[in-house]
Amino acid sequence: MLNVEFVGAGFTIIVSSLTRIQINPPQPHQMNLPGTPPGVNFQIQSFAMQSAGTMTIGFDQIMPLSGMMSTLSNMEFLVTEPESKQEMLMRMSSSMQIEMDSP
Repeated sequence: MLNVEFVGAGFTIIVSSLTRIQINPPQPHQMNLPGTPPGVNFQIQSFAMQSAGTMTIGFDQIMPLSGMMSTLSNMEFLVTEPESKQEMLMRMSSSMQIEMDSP
């Protein structure tokens, strides 16, 4: 889902707010990651990501005047070792913030 809202406008600029939410329902997806021992199995159990930001665009230049975006993601996956067949649940969270300025 992507929401775009126009926050304001001036004679030569427009300000918008963007929000994106992505949630994938549990559906095991098998993958092999580079650099891991042969036979190790990874299965994604859930993935969710949320992003939000603002951008100020000038009508007289190509690049936005300023912008900010932040993203938060959460993922759970099962790791199965080839010899023991034991499953371990791993959780991973990441966040990122980007700010730009183009005077």
